[in-house]
Amino acid sequence: MEQKRTQKRTQKTEQKRTQKRTLKRTQKRTQKME
Repeated sequence: MEQKRTQKRTQKTEQKRTQKRTLKRTQKRTQKME
C-alpha cells in the first residue's frame, strides 16, 4: 500500500515538473513571435 501511495505522489510531482517545463518553452516561443 505505502509503495503505491509514494508512486502516485512522485508521478504527480513529475507531471507538474514537465508542465512547468513546457510552459516555459511555450512562453519563450510566444515572446519570439511578438
